[in-house]
Amino acid sequence: MIRFPTSLEQALPHASTHDVRAGGTDLQDRRHLGITRRPILDLRDLPGLDQIEPHEGGVRVGALVRLQDLADAEVIRARYPAIAEGAGNLANPQIRAVATIGGNLLQAPRCWYYRHPHQRCLKRGGEACLARGGDHVWHVCFDDGGCAAPHASTMAMILMAYDAEVDVAGGPPRAVEALYQTGGDPTRDHALEPGALLTHARLPAPWSSERAAYLRATGRARAEWPLVEVVARLRLDSSGVIADARVAAGAVANAPLRLRAVEAQLVGKPALEATFEQAARLASEGARPLPGTGYKLESPARERRRRAHARGRALADRRRAAARAHAARARAAQGIGEEGRQGREQGCGQGREQGREQARWASVREDAQHPVERARREGARRKSMKSLEICRNLRWKSASRDSDEAAVIMAVFARNQVPYSCLRTCQAWGPDGDAATPELCDRDRDCYAPRRVGHE
Repeated sequence: MIRFPTSLEQALPHASTHDVRAGGTDLQDRRHLGITRRPILDLRDLPGLDQIEPHEGGVRVGALVRLQDLADAEVIRARYPAIAEGAGNLANPQIRAVATIGGNLLQAPRCWYYRHPHQRCLKRGGEACLARGGDHVWHVCFDDGGCAAPHASTMAMILMAYDAEVDVAGGPPRAVEALYQTGGDPTRDHALEPGALLTHARLPAPWSSERAAYLRATGRARAEWPLVEVVARLRLDSSGVIADARVAAGAVANAPLRLRAVEAQLVGKPALEATFEQAARLASEGARPLPGTGYKLESPARERRRRAHARGRALADRRRAAARAHAARARAAQGIGEEGRQGREQGCGQGREQGREQARWASVREDAQHPVERARREGARRKSMKSLEICRNLRWKSASRDSDEAAVIMAVFARNQVPYSCLRTCQAWGPDGDAATPELCDRDRDCYAPRRVGHE
């Protein structure tokens, strides 16, 4: 059942017994996974909640404002640049065109244990956080001992740095920071009263002479949740000294995190690189990383040096390998070494030519160890096959529903740690909760759907 109220008075009586939907990008995923099955209260028709309007020298943003509209609004880009930058970098264009700022502030965690339909973690009323003993590479590095899932809202972190407040129908207004003070209850995502609805986010007037920036680190360039994200605001006086500062971090704790030690270190100092480096050393103060999340605490400069060193080692290895191959070919061309000796022993007077040929094949064998060459040989082997039967729901994660079947078949037969997903669940497990892999997706599973793939 879906209700479409046209006023807050109609919506409030049902807010505690229904799943509230704004854009629906998070809710629909949770309903698809069976995490929630309550009736839907759709806020689509509520008037005035999709507007960005001036308010007491600042701006008031309705809870139904789309993230892309927020990023494109001239008043936001001019007066609150970090908000525009953060909203414009979230997810992908399709999500930003639908998702709302209210839904982003109140969304549920993106932890794969929380969203697994057959698991019952601490946040879903279980006895323990399953991520602590499992895969938690994207989880918190400021651990409070409860749920280890990082807070998923980028906008909450940025609004916190702007000292924003939220208006609530059915409850008092509060600061964004107070919105996530749940009193240690791991089952709650926010501190809204049951039956209350978030209606607006209020931004105070920006500082004069303000500088602001938003930065995120992700596993890939686009359409990815951040590993770490940071927003910083500085107010400078006429002499270039930092008069006020706000710094917040996201994806590192179970709630958006204000870095007050960093702020205190910045205030009263000149806006120089040395000042920022000194303050950045305090960013990890109080951190308690999980075994797999310590990398989030590495400083950007240290990480850049580590990556540059790794690239230098790889380049040196490639140069040494190329030099060895060149020397082998040179020896063969001169008829010396093992290749030339074998040719001379044949007594045919073609030792030098034979050495060149054997050196060429040695180079081919060396190239065959390269991943690209292995992929080419795997493709040649596939083309020689007449037909193959696989589960139609099994897909390589890097392939879409309409991807070239050759890529999917290649992934199925490579069997070298390639991640797979099931089209029926859009996850790494099938409808029965078992893993979706070529080895397990066979005729013995009830969800198996055979598909015949032919090759010329």
